[in-house]
Amino acid sequence: MNTCVSISQHSDSVTLRCALAMACLRRCAGLWARERRNLLLTILPLILVVPVFAQMTASNTDRGTLLSDTRPRRYLFGDWGGKRTALAEKGITFDFFYISDMQANPSGGREQTQGGWERARGTIDINFDRLIQWQGLSFHATGLWQAGVNLGAKIGTLANPSDLVSSHTTRLDSFWVQQLFLNNKLRVRAGQLAGLDFYGNQEYGGSWLIEPMGYAFGNLFGSIYESFNPAGTPGAEVRFAPKRNFYVQSAVMAGNRDPYNQDPTGFHFQIRDTPNFLFETGYLVHPLDGHATRSAGSAAGSPARVLTNLVVFITAASSLTLPAT
Repeated sequence: MNTCVSISQHSDSVTLRCALAMACLRRCAGLWARERRNLLLTILPLILVVPVFAQMTASNTDRGTLLSDTRPRRYLFGDWGGKRTALAEKGITFDFFYISDMQANPSGGREQTQGGWERARGTIDINFDRLIQWQGLSFHATGLWQAGVNLGAKIGTLANPSDLVSSHTTRLDSFWVQQLFLNNKLRVRAGQLAGLDFYGNQEYGGSWLIEPMGYAFGNLFGSIYESFNPAGTPGAEVRFAPKRNFYVQSAVMAGNRDPYNQDPTGFHFQIRDTPNFLFETGYLVHPLDGHATRSAGSAAGSPARVLTNLVVFITAASSLTLPAT
């Protein structure tokens, strides 16, 4: 089992720290406003045009064997004539997936009904080690479309039965540039981030459907306005892992109170209200077995300019491996 102790502190200089953080983020926003058009012209073709072009130019052999070849394959629809492998060798990988929660409430609750929530997501990653031999530099971007029925609101549950449910939207969720230093022990990341993805997300949450177990604690937004997926906000993060089984990471992110309305598409890089200061430290019991990774954390937010709210939480996670039969 992984265990972690997290500690957050704040001093009387909260107002000064908030002002400095907001000034830094606003400078980033100014740069983003100037370079947004060029960046979008780069991101959107990579996310949309590249895979479509690759599919259209796939070889006849690849098309012909799509249904007849039953051997295990890396991609559901094949390699598109070798295009996806060629891009991956250059450090460019992309992924698309669709997921849907179809649920019903046959008894109890405020009403007996059913509902479904669906999501389609596209993600692209660029490893500049391979693309231009820039060691430790990478880029990540992801966007989605989602819609459906909020079954939890209809039946009146405290915990939503689906961890996908939020708002109907089509938006750029998050993107960032990342640089590694000190033989990959130090990581610096900046861009548009979803705080709950890194400070609060359950380690094995993808195995569950219900919201608090499938993603993160909902009160982390209600109390300190920590950003969440898919409504990321501008931010920056530093992570230091001197050993394989121990790490410390901290971030500052915009604590936007109403992110869907303040930035409806995810392309406006909006910095509103006051920032969040997030901190986490973790100890990994078995970091090399492929089962034990990040386990717990602490998040501290400052949604008010004078009074600072503080949320501290400790979690533990462990994988279950069944013996081979």
